[in-house]
Amino acid sequence: MGEKARFADRRFSVNADVYYVKWHNIQQLVVLSCGYPYNTNVGDAKTYGPELEMAAKVTDAITVDFSGAYTQAYISAPKDTPGLPITSGTRVTSIPKYTGSLAVSYETMLPQDYKLTARLAEAYVGPVYDTAYYSETLGSYGLMDFRAGVGKEVWTASLFGTNLTNKHAGLTIDNTVFAWQQPTITRVSTNQPRTIGIAFETKF
Repeated sequence: MGEKARFADRRFSVNADVYYVKWHNIQQLVVLSCGYPYNTNVGDAKTYGPELEMAAKVTDAITVDFSGAYTQAYISAPKDTPGLPITSGTRVTSIPKYTGSLAVSYETMLPQDYKLTARLAEAYVGPVYDTAYYSETLGSYGLMDFRAGVGKEVWTASLFGTNLTNKHAGLTIDNTVFAWQQPTITRVSTNQPRTIGIAFETKF
């Protein structure tokens, strides 16, 4: 159930909703005592929460965007399987409890029909429940990106930077693609380090 609204000659917008989902026979990663991982149906799950998006055209050149969500996702009725390490209330893996973003965009025309654009954005991801040999909760993190460019008609040249603060965030510990899990070591996949570059885009 949601609502979309526009105000002040469409300079302000709000999109909001609440949702409730029931999953039947959801699959989750299970790791045996020998370290061998496999995906299996673990029972039923529920997820619910609110979502909000807002945009404000502060001036003719500056726009501010905000979004946020809160998600409860948990196993509601686990299967009665001997040795299954999942109980009622166990969180569904890889679904963050909180997410949010804030961005400021700037756009203006230059002489000879050139357009200058710039955008600074911060994205936040809350705690995530994940599984390696043992299950644990990965901490929250925020990543900041920037892009500024000049374009005309079908082309744009931009200077960009991702992860400007060079945050070292743990994204997942489910690294079962290349190895069995071990109780003595937990492998953590992390995000890309700070990256600065130049991009050129055109339309055909």
